Amino acid sequence: MAKNLVAVAREQDFIGNKLWEVSWGRYTVVMMYNKRLLKKFGLEPPVDWADWKAQCKKILAAGTIPISMAGDGSIDAFFFTELATAALGRKGFDGLLTVARSTSIPVATGERLFTRWGFREVLEKQAAAILQPDLCHAGGIGEVRKIANMAETYYAAVAPHNPLGPISLAAGLQVDACIPNFLCQEQVTLGEDYLQVPFVLRDGYIDLPTAPGLGITLNDEAVSAGLYDGSWDTPRLFHADDGSFAEW
Repeated sequence: MAKNLVAVAREQDFIGNKLWEVSWGRYTVVMMYNKRLLKKFGLEPPVDWADWKAQCKKILAAGTIPISMAGDGSIDAFFFTELATAALGRKGFDGLLTVARSTSIPVATGERLFTRWGFREVLEKQAAAILQPDLCHAGGIGEVRKIANMAETYYAAVAPHNPLGPISLAAGLQVDACIPNFLCQEQVTLGEDYLQVPFVLRDGYIDLPTAPGLGITLNDEAVSAGLYDGSWDTPRLFHADDGSFAEW
């Protein structure tokens, strides 16, 4: 079984568990928030979206696009995720391919791609070594398993994307358990709020659920209290030179 990203993050003193990016004008800033990087730039972990953008702007003003660095100066990253999102809109997957061929660090993409057909060109061009389909967007358990099967024929790994919560995590674990090219599973919560029995993280791993279905039981009262009230507004950024959509 591939080592879980959380376990690697713990070893490397990572504060976050993924690379974050934001397009700013013509540039894409990539940050892996760890103690070394924060100390180097005199920064504290961002508390919200505005703080994050302010930090990116501060670093760009210094003329540096930071990547997490090891003590010997080499790049210290598990993989780059959605590194060329801004390029994708203008150059298609050729922009991502350029990035992939320019670094020895694995490139990951796919959290905004849908169904097998959305991932086909990435695999055919070998523009990424790791696919990140989101089960809630890419077509569900069955479709993501088919995407993983396609990826296996190109020797690509799969790291399911999940920024949404424990139900998505439960679905992801079902796929993770039955594909040979599983790498790691993204998660933002173990279900302490919405599940009667939350998942437990042990040394970077989660035990597979054994109960029927997805293996979880919802806390109905908590779910009712957290119903969407329509207040969410997706952050929007635009290229300064021509006003075209950049990234959120």
